[in-house]
Amino acid sequence: MTNPAGKTILVVGGGIGGVACATRLRRKLARPHRVVLVERDERYVYSPSTLWLMVGGRSAADLTRTRGALQRKGVE
Repeated sequence: MTNPAGKTILVVGGGIGGVACATRLRRKLARPHRVVLVERDERYVYSPSTLWLMVGGRSAADLTRTRGALQRKGVE
């Protein structure tokens, strides 16, 4: 049985681990619960792809997203 008011889950740090944790929690938890990611930088750089940046296979814009993209997935 879930709490109708839900709970707020706070994920501190918006690196690759924090983003993965927050999006996974959002998929697993019932909708009354909130998942909030705390990070001071507005933009997120997908660090595993920086290798492609170094060898010219990607541009910096290809690796960068705004954190607002997480809101579409239900993460605040």
